[in-house]
Order: sequence, then structure tokens, then C-alpha cells
Amino acid sequence: MGKILAVSARKGGIGKTTTAVSLGASLARQGKRVLIVDADSQHSATVSLGVAEPNKLPFTLANVMQSIINEQEFDPLQGLISHTEGISLLPSNNTLAGIEVALAPIIGRETVLKQYIDKVRGLFDYTLLDTAPTLDLLTVNALAAADRVIIPVAPKFLDAKSLELLLKSIAQIRRHINPP
Repeated sequence: MGKILAVSARKGGIGKTTTAVSLGASLARQGKRVLIVDADSQHSATVSLGVAEPNKLPFTLANVMQSIINEQEFDPLQGLISHTEGISLLPSNNTLAGIEVALAPIIGRETVLKQYIDKVRGLFDYTLLDTAPTLDLLTVNALAAADRVIIPVAPKFLDAKSLELLLKSIAQIRRHINPP
């Protein structure tokens, strides 16, 4: 059973995407099967892995989540992009921003991404969830699906403050949604 790692911080520009992509490439070089899920509507991981025009992609994480919300069957491998580094990518684009609205009214909104992760978990040794620099419903979904969290942080006051806030949020998610 694969390991699920969320790469998260409540501050932008501190290396979440760089950490996710670099770690993914390193694990792939060691022969591990790696999936990177770009759970950020800014789609930095998607662009970092060479997708020049993410908004032209026919299938992304937004489609996966919408299918789960609508309780529609779908191929969990649909839309995955294979990268030359040996990484598989579930990309995102601007449409992911609209998923927040779709998630808000549903029961179990915090575990929609986990439902997808449970479908692909056995196919990959590592799944890395690259999150937005906010604590929106997409980030909560990533934390609810994760086994562990990697929190990039620089030795700066604002980074330490955001770390404190994220740790409080992780404690709440652990208590109420994802005890393991």
C-alpha cells in the first residue's frame, strides 16, 4: 500500500511545489512508482512538470473531484500524464478553483480527494499532494487524504507564524477527519 504525503504550507513562495516535484523525481529515480496530484488551482506542479497550457487539458483533478461529487464512475487513471522523470501527474488548471463551490454543500466534502486516493493508492509507492498556500477545502481534502505532511518552511517570522497556524489546522483535521 502506497504512502500519501501532502506538501503543504499556509504561505506562498516557500517551496511546496519544488519540494513535491524534486522529491517525486528523486523517488522515481530510486525505482519507486510516484504520482503527483496538483491540488492547487494555480497549477504550479503541472507547469513545473512541463505542461505548457494547463487550461487546454481535457481532464484534470477538477474532473476527478466533480465525478466523485456527482457519484459518477470514472477511470482513476484517466488524465494521468507520464513525465520523463518517471513520475505520473494528475494535473490541475483554473477549473479547480470552481471545485470549492461544488464541495461546499455536500456531506463528506473533506474526503472527496481521499476517495480518489483510495482508488489509486495501491498503484503507486508514493502519492505526493501539492497544495495551495491556503487552508481552503482543497487543502483540507489533501490533509484528510494524507498519511504524513511535509511542511517546507524558511527561518523567517512570517513562515514560522504560518507554520503555527498550519499545525493547529492539522491537529483539528487529525482529531475530526483523519485520525491516523
